[in-house]
Amino acid sequence: MPIRAVSSLRIAKRSSVTHRAEAERNMTIVRLDSFERALKRFPKDVRELAERQIRLLEAHPRDLRLHLKKLHRPLEGVYSFRITRNYRALFYFDANNNIIIFETDDRKDVYR
Repeated sequence: MPIRAVSSLRIAKRSSVTHRAEAERNMTIVRLDSFERALKRFPKDVRELAERQIRLLEAHPRDLRLHLKKLHRPLEGVYSFRITRNYRALFYFDANNNIIIFETDDRKDVYR
C-alpha cells in the first residue's frame, strides 16, 4: 500500500514540473523604456553582457548563472538578476506571467 502512495506522489510531482516548464516556455520579455535608458549609460561591454543575460533569462529563467534573487520589502514581488558582479537588473512577472524588466543599475544603487 505505501508503494502506491509514493508512486502516485511521483506522478503528481512530475505533472506540476511539466506545467511549470510549459509556463516558462510561454514567457516573453518586456523591456520598459526606463530599463533601456539606464542600459544606454553602461559601457559597451556591460551592455553586451546584459543582452546575453536577458537571452539566458528568456531561454532558461531558473539558470543558476543569473543569480536570481527574490527581493523583500519595500520591493516585494520584484526579482533581480546579475549582469556582472557590479550590475543588476530588476524585473517582475505580470498577470500573464511575462517578465517585465524595468530597472538596471550598479548593485549599490539599484535597490534604492
